[in-house]
Amino acid sequence: MKLDKNRGLLEKRRTVPERVFFAGFNVVLFIWSLLMLGMLFWALMSSLKTNLEYLNKPLMFPKEFHFENFELAISKLYHNGVGFFGMLYNSMWLSLGSAILSTFTCCVTGYIFAQYKFKGRDFLFSLVVFVMIIPIYGALPAQYKLIYDLGLNDSYLFLIQSLSGFGGNMLLTYGYFKTSPKELREAVFMDGGSDYVAFFKIYFPLAKNIFVALFLLGFIGTWNDYQTSMLYFDKRPNLALGLYNFQQEIRFMANDPAYFAGTIIVMIPVIILFVSFSDKIMGQLYSGGLKG
Repeated sequence: MKLDKNRGLLEKRRTVPERVFFAGFNVVLFIWSLLMLGMLFWALMSSLKTNLEYLNKPLMFPKEFHFENFELAISKLYHNGVGFFGMLYNSMWLSLGSAILSTFTCCVTGYIFAQYKFKGRDFLFSLVVFVMIIPIYGALPAQYKLIYDLGLNDSYLFLIQSLSGFGGNMLLTYGYFKTSPKELREAVFMDGGSDYVAFFKIYFPLAKNIFVALFLLGFIGTWNDYQTSMLYFDKRPNLALGLYNFQQEIRFMANDPAYFAGTIIVMIPVIILFVSFSDKIMGQLYSGGLKG
C-alpha cells in the first residue's frame, strides 16, 4: 500500500514530457523482461529434451520430459572430488558472507564520509576513486600473492577480504547518506545517544532498502563468479566453477540439454532471492526522493 501511494505521488509531480518518457521507458523494460523470461523458458524446455530433439526442433516443446538430464547434470557438477551438494554449500557461505560483509562495510564507510568532517577526508575519498579506476589485472597479481601468503585460500577466513568498505557500492551509499538529514543525528545526541546509536538505530534502518539491493547484486555477482573459486578455492570449489568445468566437458558429451539443466539448477537460488526481495528494491527506487 505504501509503495502504491508513493507511486501515485510521483505520478502527480511529473510533467507531460516526463510521463511520456517514463511510459516509453516502461514499454522498453516490459519488452526486455519478456525477452529475458522467454529465453529462460526456452532454456527450461530445452533441458527437458533429448539432444537429437534439441538439434532438430530447438523451438518446439518436448514430446516427453526427460528429467534424467537434471540427474546427469547433478552427477557431473563436481571438481576435485567435491560433488554438487558440497559445491552448493561452498557457494552459499561464500556468496552470503561476501555480500553481507561487503555491503555492510560499504554502508559504514559511506555513512562516515557523508555525515562527518575530519582531516584527510577529501584525500581518502579521492584515493577511493583513484583505486577504482585501476584495471583489475593490475591489482590481481598482488592480491593473489597476498591471499596465499596469508593462508586465506581454501579457508573461511577468505571473507576478510570483503571488509574493505570501498568501491562502487560505497559511492552509492555515500550518495544516499549525503542526502539524509543531519538533524536526525543531532537529535540523537540531544537525547544522550552516541554515534553508534545514530547509525544502527536511525540511519542504517532507513537505508535497509539500498542495503538489500546492493546485497542482492553482490550475492549474484559472487554466486556466478567461477574465477575466484578457480584461483583460491581448489579444495572448496563453488557451483559456478563446477558449471564452468561441465561446460568444457559437455563439448565432448554432445548433450546440450544436460548443460541447460545444470544452468537451471544453478540459477534457482538466485531467482528465489530476487523474487523474495524485488519489492524492497522497487521500494528504494520509488521512495528515495520522498519525505514525510
